[in-house]
Formats: sequence, structure tokens, C-alpha cells
Amino acid sequence: MVHIYSLFQTLGDELPEREYTESEHLKLWANKSIIQFIPEKERENFRDRWKNYQPGLKDENWDAFSQNAKMVTVVWTDDGSPSNEKNILDFNAFNLVVYNEIKSQLSDQ
Repeated sequence: MVHIYSLFQTLGDELPEREYTESEHLKLWANKSIIQFIPEKERENFRDRWKNYQPGLKDENWDAFSQNAKMVTVVWTDDGSPSNEKNILDFNAFNLVVYNEIKSQLSDQ
């Protein structure tokens, strides 16, 4: 199972999350959780800054997000989900971009 967090918030202020489970028509690839890349002494700084990029992210859900969210995910499907098109390959490296941006911000201080 892979958790993917949307950049678009539809209702309320909840963290927009979808869980994907691999099947014959849906293949998943993901690398390590983002928390595994963040040095322990920098976790609070990353948490506070990451909230500027991820809708619905709060102190209360940071632990679950940082453990479930992957730095890079790839989803392949041939049955028309999650979109209506067939044979989709979705490469998502948004968390990697955010990580590198925050890392750069912290190194400039």
C-alpha cells in the first residue's frame, strides 16, 4: 500500500490522502518515507516549513504524514483509474522538490 497526498484540498482542512493497493491493473513503486531523509535534529524545522507546501498538514498529523509519504512515487494503471485514461504512468516527485527546497532554505540560514 502506498499513501499519496494531493496538493489540492477539496473539503475542510483535512490532509488530502489516498491509499493505493497494488493489483493486476495497478502497479506501485515508492522509495523511502520522507522522515528517513530528514536528520533528527532538523525534523521540527522541516515540519514547520513543509506546512507551507502541503495543504492540510498540521503539527498533529505530521508524524503520520512524514512516515507514510514517500519522497517519490510512481503509479501505473491500465484500467482507467485513478484517472479516466488507460495505460497511465504517474511519476510524482513533489515531496523530493519540497525536501530540497527546505534543505536549501535551512542551509542559507
